Parts: sequence; C-alpha cells; structure tokens
Amino acid sequence: MALLNFFKAKPVKKELSFSEPIFVKENLSLPRQIKQLETLKDLVIPEQVAEVEQDIKKLSSGLTGEKNVAYELKNSYLPLLILQDIYLKNDDTNAQIDFIVIASFGIFVIECKKFIDDIEITNKGDFNRCFKTPTGIIYKKEGIYNPVTQNRHHSEMLKKLLLAQIPTLNTQNLDVLMHAIVVFANPKTVIRDTEAPNEIKESIIKHDQLTSYLKGFQNQNPNVFLSEEEMRKISDFLLEGNIEKPTQFFKKYRFKVPVCPKCDVPMVKRIAKRGMNQGKEFWGCPNYPRCKQIVNID
Repeated sequence: MALLNFFKAKPVKKELSFSEPIFVKENLSLPRQIKQLETLKDLVIPEQVAEVEQDIKKLSSGLTGEKNVAYELKNSYLPLLILQDIYLKNDDTNAQIDFIVIASFGIFVIECKKFIDDIEITNKGDFNRCFKTPTGIIYKKEGIYNPVTQNRHHSEMLKKLLLAQIPTLNTQNLDVLMHAIVVFANPKTVIRDTEAPNEIKESIIKHDQLTSYLKGFQNQNPNVFLSEEEMRKISDFLLEGNIEKPTQFFKKYRFKVPVCPKCDVPMVKRIAKRGMNQGKEFWGCPNYPRCKQIVNID
C-alpha cells in the first residue's frame, strides 16, 4: 500500500533543468596526498624513502582509476549529479565512497578498483588476485576482501542516512532506486568471473561499460523516480555531511626534522624577520598562521 501511495504522490515526471553531468564534488584529496608524499621523500629517514615511493605509486594508481571513471561519467551526456570521494559517518559506522551518482532514475554507489593483476571470482563469490609471469602463467593467487560486499555495506549505510534526512523518500522507493556497483578501472585487468554467482556478476563492470550500465536504468521503472528537488536535496545533504578524512601518513613515518607537537606534521625551516631573534633560523609548523608552534635551533 505504501508503494501505491508513493506512485500516486508523483504521477508526473517533470523535465530536469539540466541535461548533462554536473560534478558537485571532485576528488581533491588524492592529488593533495600525493603532493604531500612527494615532499616527505626528502624529510623521512633514508630507510623509509622506498616506503614513501610505494605509497605514492599506490595513490597515483588509484587516482588514475578514478580519473578513468570520472571521464566516463563526464562523457555520458546524462543529467547526473556526481559527488566524488565522500566520507560519511553514522553512529559508530563510517563509509568512504568513491562516487555517488544521483539521477532521476536512481542513486548509484560506485566503488572504483584499479588492480594491476587479473581478478578471479570463485563460485562462492571469493575474490582472488592472480599474479602472472611475463609470459602470462599464473604462479600465485592471493585472496582480497570482497569489494561487492564492502560496497553494499556503504550503500546500506547511505540508505539509512537518506531515509532519516529526506522526508519524501521511503524504504520501498529506495530499494528500487539504489544500486551498488563495483567498477574496475584498469582496461588491462582481466576479470575471471565464469564461475561467479550471478549476484556478483551483476554488481561488477569495467569502466568503459559504465555509461551503458547507467542508461539501462533510464526506463526500467518509469513510475519510481526522483524529482530534481529531491536530487538536489540529496546532493546538498551529502556535501554538507561529508567529513574531511585526515591523512595518516605523518604518523606512519619517522622524520629527519622536528614534528609539530600540535599538528603532528614535519616542520619547516624558517628565518625570524623581526624581534630579538631576527635573522636566526627556527623550525616552524607548515600550517602557519593556523598553527604557530616553533622549535628553536640552537
């Protein structure tokens, strides 16, 4: 009965005021983290330089994957509101979501994965990375956390938040409108899913299939849709609820220079411009003027 009432409440689907994708929020944190790590290479102890370079490589690979997905979304020519790199909390749970795509025909929670190796999915739904020799022979398999399960958890958490914050939404319409999808963003990755359960196969795609995947939902449920007002309310709520996730790199490494006791980041060398110490060098927090911690150089 509730679903019937929902249909009656929204009998006419109005034309949207925009016809192409809008990026409401892009991912600025990954480029910033990579830049920070590039700086750290000269500040960490010699034994950790290789570790910093490995972290840069991982983040750069992730950034490339997200750029591939963003490119597909930007060139989909669909009226979408797109939020990238959203970090949400609900009580004791949290979720970092790569992309949330809001359309009149659905809300898509996208997990972006850029694996260098091939991925095998077993008949039980387990995911394995396949390590190959230069000639293509698999010599090792390594289990990884199921990204489909992870993304479904994110989707369920988002659903709870939306139900609590957007009065016109209800469980029945969100069950129809919400979709969790894992997008593999490396065109060279081979997904070995012959034996995978159908529910897993239906939840994973390659990034070049993303536009056709979204278009497949355009006319699937013509009676269940989001108005533009609802789309923008959801977008605004997610933007306001997004939490800037602090980076943990500074706690991970040991530095050749003092660390700010307040911000826990490596300090930079400065020269006093006035006062009794004018002309003398000191260590200052890079977050100045927000942080004015200093360490004198004897």
